[in-house]
Amino acid sequence: MAGLLFIDHWEGRGVVVENVFEAAREAELNRQREYDAALHIQAVMRGVRLRQFIKYLHMCAIRIQMAWRGYLGRIEYHKKLAAKVEERQLNYYHTMATKIKKVWKGHYIRKNVYDYYAMKKYLGALEEKNAIVRARLAEYEEEMKRREELENGTGSFR
Repeated sequence: MAGLLFIDHWEGRGVVVENVFEAAREAELNRQREYDAALHIQAVMRGVRLRQFIKYLHMCAIRIQMAWRGYLGRIEYHKKLAAKVEERQLNYYHTMATKIKKVWKGHYIRKNVYDYYAMKKYLGALEEKNAIVRARLAEYEEEMKRREELENGTGSFR
């Protein structure tokens, strides 16, 4: 049985050989077209890979820019924050200095310029002096009235 198959194949060998040669001829005719097609596929793939790589580089550049701008933004924020804190501290210190000056000025004025006890003492002395001056003026007025009466002759001595 195996012998019969071999013989069948042996007798049909010319057809097989012809099929092989026909396939080789057909492959030779299509070789340049297949080579060009393979070359085109490779070029397209290189283009796709290059565009992907450029896109990757673009995304990397965007990430670097984001990081750098964030860094600069944080630096600017910290500068503004420090300036604001300094401004608030200065305002606070100015306010406290004003309060200290106000308290000191009130103390100084009360103790030295408008000293209550010194003023009271001064007014008491002034009152005494005023009483003395009034008494002298009253005596002077009486004396002037007596002199006038004496000069007019309406004095009580005659």
